[in-house]
Amino acid sequence: MNRLKLRHFILILLGLTFLGYILGQLLPIDYLRPTIINKDLSLNDLYTRILSVVGTVVTFFAVIVALFKEDIRKFWDKADLSICFRDDNVLSEILDNETSSSNYKAKKYETILVIKNHGTLAAKSCEIYLERLQFKSSTYPTPQDLQLTGQPLNWHNNSNTAILIPATGKATVPILEIISPESQSVPTEQAGNSVPMPKIKIGDTESPNTYSNGTWTAKFIVYSENARPIEHIVVITWNNRWEHRLAEMSKCVTIQSQVKN
Repeated sequence: MNRLKLRHFILILLGLTFLGYILGQLLPIDYLRPTIINKDLSLNDLYTRILSVVGTVVTFFAVIVALFKEDIRKFWDKADLSICFRDDNVLSEILDNETSSSNYKAKKYETILVIKNHGTLAAKSCEIYLERLQFKSSTYPTPQDLQLTGQPLNWHNNSNTAILIPATGKATVPILEIISPESQSVPTEQAGNSVPMPKIKIGDTESPNTYSNGTWTAKFIVYSENARPIEHIVVITWNNRWEHRLAEMSKCVTIQSQVKN
């Protein structure tokens, strides 16, 4: 069977060779050679050919622009978001209105992020989520995941979770609150048995009292309808102590961040 196939292959090859020979005799390769005629090129012909080439190139790019106009505009006409802390001190204090100006006390401390739009278009439907929150301490050497709501956070002084940030505009969002023990509401039946403790709230998640004197790692992500997402990781280390003044409280809390685009 293999010999028969080989014989057929040889016959076909010989037939194609013979056919090529016949075609070569009837249509010599010289017929395919172009005829070159030396001719002087006038200045007018040169300009005409240059204009023809330029016109062809311009037409080509005009077609490209017409087909991909929207995609090309996105290179410079877009929303471009960035994220950072609003305050240089990162941690800011909210004073208790009931205290006197000579002996003021903080009722809570907070950290606020600012999201800026550096683009030429408004950033639509901007939302910020707490995507992940972990706690780690000497008691919990393995990072513990805290249960999250999965809901977008409320923007600062705004009840909406999705907002529009105009071109060159900005918006703020609180991501951390440490609330004084005096501000904690203790049930009446437990008032004589429990000592109020300061609370830490990250995003919209309140950390349980069992997690104290350690480090919280929070991952926030800002989403927008027409801008790329921005990831912002905040690392908070707190010894669970409460101080009524920012100068002393700053020694108890350290906050670091890392932005990933």
